[in-house]
Formats: sequence, structure tokens, C-alpha cells
Amino acid sequence: MTELIFFEKEVNQIVNSIDFNRVKKDFEEATPRYWGSLLSISMLNQYGTSTFSKDFVDALNLNKVVSNIEKHYEVNLHEFRVIMYQLSYGSDSTKKEYAKALQPMVEQVMQRFTEKEDHEDILQAFYNLDNELGKESCKKLNKAVPNTRKKIKKPSDKKKSKLGIAAAEKSGEDYVMIENLISLKKEEPKQEA
Repeated sequence: MTELIFFEKEVNQIVNSIDFNRVKKDFEEATPRYWGSLLSISMLNQYGTSTFSKDFVDALNLNKVVSNIEKHYEVNLHEFRVIMYQLSYGSDSTKKEYAKALQPMVEQVMQRFTEKEDHEDILQAFYNLDNELGKESCKKLNKAVPNTRKKIKKPSDKKKSKLGIAAAEKSGEDYVMIENLISLKKEEPKQEA
């Protein structure tokens, strides 16, 4: 999706066309099946300049969302992980509040469901939501601190990617895009037999 950095205007139009208030109300009451429905939009939004994802998470009623998560998280571990990734698009203060509310649930999942497939992914999603509380839970549970999931945060990242792609295109050589990094592919000369 790195190519989307060239379509900021279009990404902004898509994201800004969403009925914010209606989606917010639906999301607060959504069943786990729909918890990830906005994650793709938030990931897309990284390629634009709209503040939709942050504004959306910040506008949610924390008590309603947490209460809804409490009802369902133990039997929906994958969705529990996904909603934490969605909530990580909020402002730092909002993410901290969600992390405080979700920390007991995360720790319970880690202690109770040690053999489940999403076990480590849940800890990574929680760490992504709040590094400080994530480290605290890792220490308490005697788990390794996971890596943070990368996001395109700075406009300079987009600018560097655009410049890298433009330079690679101009050179006429093939290139590889890995996240925001652009590198030219160099083929080894074929040896004669």
C-alpha cells in the first residue's frame, strides 16, 4: 500500500466522506465481528493527512466501548487484539485511558489462555496501545516485550518515500518497497559456463 502516498487527496476524500457520528454510535455498540471494520480505514488514513482516525477514537465513549469489550473479549481473542490496534489510533491521552481500562483484561487473557493462538498477538496489540503499561504487564507476566507495530507518523516519512520512489523510477532500475523504505534491486552478473 506504500503507493498510496501518491494519492493523499483521494485518501482524504474517502476517509472524510464517512458519516462520523453514525459510525461512532455503531462502533460503540458493535459486536466483536465488527470491531475490526474501521481498522482498514485507519490504516488507509495513514496515507492521507486527515485526522479522522485519531478524532474517531478520541470521540468514542470510553465507558461504552470498554463495557462492550468486557462482555465479549474472552471468547473473541482475535477481535480483542484487533480492537486494541484500532484504539491505538487515538491521541496519547485517550490511548492511555483505554490501556488502563483494558490492562486487567489483557493480563487475565495472558494468564488464562496460555495455549491460544492469539496469546502473544494480544500482548503486542496492548503494548502498541500503551508502551509503558505494556512493559508493566510484560514484567508482571514474565513475558518478553514485543515490538511496536509501525505506523507512518511523520509527513517526512511520506516525503522520503516519495523521493525514494521518484529516484528509483528515474534511474530505470527495478526497486523494492518494504514499508517506507525504497531500495534498488541489484542483479548479480551472470557468469559464463
